[in-house]
Order: sequence, then structure tokens, then C-alpha cells
Amino acid sequence: MRKIAGILSYGLFLFGIASFIVILFGINTFLLAGVTASAIGLTLALFAEKTLKKIGLIGNGTVLLIAVAVPFIVTTFF
Repeated sequence: MRKIAGILSYGLFLFGIASFIVILFGINTFLLAGVTASAIGLTLALFAEKTLKKIGLIGNGTVLLIAVAVPFIVTTFF
């Protein structure tokens, strides 16, 4: 069960990265799907095996930070 959670977390991380790359080209319809996939992947990474846990937590956390936190901070304070 832990290995399956890790593989799903890694797959959702790849989907989140792919949707973020599409967002950089100006197609904003994938923003919600990418952020949702990364949030689910981050949750699944908490239950994953050790190696896949690191990949899932760091990768999905980075995608969420770049896609949600940075634009929120920039629009709020600058």
C-alpha cells in the first residue's frame, strides 16, 4: 500500500509539473487541475515509502509553492 501511494504521488507530481509548464505558455485552464493534483500528491506522499516520500514531499511542495504561494504573495504585497 505504501509503494502504491508513493507511485501515485510521483505520478501526480509529474502531472503537476506538466500542467505548470503549460501554464507558463499562457494556457491558464490547467491551473486548478495542476494544483489539485499536487495537493493530493502531497497528501499521498505522507503515507509513501522513504525514497518516494522525499520525491513526493519536495516535488509536490515545490509545485504548490510556485503555483500558489508566490503569486499570492506578489499580488498581495507588491
